[in-house]
Amino acid sequence: MAASDEVRSYVKAWLAKLKHERRFSPHTITAYQTDLHHFLSFASNHIGGQVEHQDLVIFNVRDFRAWLTHRHNEGFDFSSTARSLSALKHFFKFLDKEDILTNTTVFTIRSPKQKQVLPRSLTQEDALNATKHIKEIAQNDWLGKRDAALLCLIYGCGLRIAEALSIRKKDISNSQVLQVTGKRNKTRQVPLLPIVVSAIKDYLAVCPYPITEDDFLFLGARGKPLQAATFNKQLRMLRQMLHLPETTSAHAFRHSFATH
Repeated sequence: MAASDEVRSYVKAWLAKLKHERRFSPHTITAYQTDLHHFLSFASNHIGGQVEHQDLVIFNVRDFRAWLTHRHNEGFDFSSTARSLSALKHFFKFLDKEDILTNTTVFTIRSPKQKQVLPRSLTQEDALNATKHIKEIAQNDWLGKRDAALLCLIYGCGLRIAEALSIRKKDISNSQVLQVTGKRNKTRQVPLLPIVVSAIKDYLAVCPYPITEDDFLFLGARGKPLQAATFNKQLRMLRQMLHLPETTSAHAFRHSFATH
């Protein structure tokens, strides 16, 4: 490490605190240690000598941004750099709390934004197989038919998971068209395919809980509105069973709808 013995002692004390007091996992501690070593190595080259106590005090916005630029030029991805910045902030927070030194500049540095990547669409065969087989991993028949109906709705109508779960029974009274309220309260009308209507009717026929016109259409095992996390868990199990791509998610089915 390109740092003085004094700075090395700070790092050692910080890592010990992470391990014994904060109970961080060994993996996280190793990652944080690597991140901090990378920063100190850069800082040493940046200032032309060992990193001393006073250097940590006077590092400014330009210095920290130069480090982020250096990481970018070395090919580090966004998530890796965001974690490294988090480690650095954690280290400086430790130094401040222990009354070793104070430098609040690092806390004004924002993490680099992750480039958004569109979810990959499934093949038509995989998407259709998923709608047929998702009921097989449910705990009982009615939950299986619920999951099948929900997946058919997402894939067949191109809905976001939040949009699908916000639908009430009265919203499907017209079996040909569904009005959906999406982001920023914008509404749109989508056609309800016969296969989607059929799947919903199969689910309603066996649902053990009464669903009035004003109730949410999809219910959880205890009769409360179904949560996205519960359905996403089913999708993860389905992905493993059918050996689907790692990118398979509720949104991937919406993307597949648009592609197909």
